[in-house]
Amino acid sequence: MHSVLYSRLQAIRQALVAAHQDGGPSAISGYVREQTIRQLILPSLPIKYRSTTGQIIDQYGGKTGQLDVIIENSMFPSIAAPSIADVRLVLAEGVSSVIEIKSTLPSQWEQVLSTRDKLYPIQRRYRVESIARGQVPERIPLFIIAYQGWNQLETLRSKINEEGIDGILVLQPLPLFAGRLYDDVCTATEENALWAFICALHFRATQILDATCDLFAYGRGITE
Repeated sequence: MHSVLYSRLQAIRQALVAAHQDGGPSAISGYVREQTIRQLILPSLPIKYRSTTGQIIDQYGGKTGQLDVIIENSMFPSIAAPSIADVRLVLAEGVSSVIEIKSTLPSQWEQVLSTRDKLYPIQRRYRVESIARGQVPERIPLFIIAYQGWNQLETLRSKINEEGIDGILVLQPLPLFAGRLYDDVCTATEENALWAFICALHFRATQILDATCDLFAYGRGITE
């Protein structure tokens, strides 16, 4: 890895770990979540992507309920809640990925699976002629960032084999990543773990960078 890139990623990881330690080990505070998004997630994405929280719906009547971090293409419409502008109703086709941020992954794994179960049935439907970067999966990818987690790559890799989990980044005790990157499952350690996570997130975003869909389909035939 380039020495300058290594130093920058190391500084980001150390800053995030320090923020988490200041906030206590039991849960992810709003400040830690904000720092994770600002320092690690958003710099990984093309400029027209943004992070929000809220609910995803699809053209078939599916809905997820509240999700932690939604990465959405700002070229697609999303509807703000009347009283809380940061909580949005997001169309599935505008979503490149969903991210869960966890404090201690082994004890919170059931929460991850609960999010997976809410997200997995949601389907994206694009106009085929608008997709220039190869086939885009209908399913929305799910990534996990954990401040404390397992310390063996084999364990992370086994979790990726569970249907619907696309990538896991563990920051402590040793930075580790396992996830789907391009057509393979990739594993990485130390600062390369952060870089692999950034590459995976960026790849999923560029897949739908110029994709379009029939937005009016959301107004047809569903009354619930």
